[in-house]
Amino acid sequence: MRRLTRIAAVVATLAAGHGITTLLPTDKVAAAPFVTAAAVGEHVRLPYAEVRLAGIHLATKVQGQPTTATAYGRFLVLDLEVTALREPLLLAAPYLRDGEGRRYAADTGAQCATAVTLPTGLPRYARMCIDVPRRALDGATVVIARGAIEIDGYRRDAVAEIELSLDSTAAEQLWNTAAPVTGFLSGPTPPGDWARA
Repeated sequence: MRRLTRIAAVVATLAAGHGITTLLPTDKVAAAPFVTAAAVGEHVRLPYAEVRLAGIHLATKVQGQPTTATAYGRFLVLDLEVTALREPLLLAAPYLRDGEGRRYAADTGAQCATAVTLPTGLPRYARMCIDVPRRALDGATVVIARGAIEIDGYRRDAVAEIELSLDSTAAEQLWNTAAPVTGFLSGPTPPGDWARA
């Protein structure tokens, strides 16, 4: 009788395992990131960091020491406040995704950060700059994550997608009022021309 009970238990376990692997195939991986949507000025809590796009500028130039970078279009200047939550973190530069899905990466020639090393639990301020054409602003979203981007996005990780909420009229006004800003990489306090949402 015990032998029959053991055989029945093994058969039941195998059937349960087959059912689980049928419902949750082991050969599939998550291709899309875990996305948290937000607006400019809002705090976004990701598993590894709290991020906030404090505000944006459009700039014709980024004035640094000793050089000044000039944009081909305009620099979209992102003023970020970031706090690593669990462990020190390297935050990759965000990118801009326009309304048609094109991506624009951070400019390496401007006097802005392209990545930020964050200590745990201490807010850091960083300025990142993306050289964009006028058409990129309509319906644009800033994507913030850690690590490196892959061809179709950050895989199996949490990202913040921050809507800039710029329609054509607002984008045009912002474009026409662009002015030089001060270069800034990162630090415990923001520069004097920090944007406020």
